[in-house]
Amino acid sequence: MLENAPIEQRASPACERRIDGAPRSPLQWTESHLAPPLVSFTHAGASPYQLRRWAGVLPDIDQPALTQPYIALHLGGPKKITRHGEGWTRTTEIGVQAVSVIPAGAAYRWRTVGPIDFAHLYIDQNRIDVLIQQEFGRQSRSVELHALLGGDDRLLCALMHELLAVARDPGGPLPLYVDALTHALTLRLLRAYSTLAIAPPERAHSLSPTRLRRVLDHIDAKLSEPLRLDDLAAVAGCSPYH
Repeated sequence: MLENAPIEQRASPACERRIDGAPRSPLQWTESHLAPPLVSFTHAGASPYQLRRWAGVLPDIDQPALTQPYIALHLGGPKKITRHGEGWTRTTEIGVQAVSVIPAGAAYRWRTVGPIDFAHLYIDQNRIDVLIQQEFGRQSRSVELHALLGGDDRLLCALMHELLAVARDPGGPLPLYVDALTHALTLRLLRAYSTLAIAPPERAHSLSPTRLRRVLDHIDAKLSEPLRLDDLAAVAGCSPYH
């Protein structure tokens, strides 16, 4: 992994004008500004998300403010990325399998020198708000994501790779497994890259025999249908994390 070497400078007004504008959905942006992706997968389960992967696109990309945050997985080998926006210019040496976190509402202009191969995971903001309330006991309006450029986070990297593998599975993804992956990924995002300093104290959680029987009966009755983490949690009367 190459060591990050950020260079901070004030961005030019011309650059700020190019990336300014009303927030847009990730789908609107990518369909109008990027070539067709190598991988395109949407999951509408308990943790809604859109996964896209591109390679060989133009080195300069204008990204408007988006309605959803996203995680970028940098693939293809070491490279140098310059990011203009939020009043600054930053140039970073990106190592193998590095990740970036882009909060909702942030607009940037990206320039890449080196192999262009990356995947984006767009996370539903409503799902983030629910997890903040359920798992951390906080109001979502008091929590903000931190921007990260080219970080070395092996957990996020591994989860992103597994989601890419699931998207390419010819047999189709298992909804319960995808829910678990995206749930873990979103919790990692909140714990490591947000204003949530620490998680609440650990508490022992167990299901009473009655609740456990309800869950098992539900699984028995729904074996022929996709099982989702949120559905099982609702039957048990607790949150998906528990």
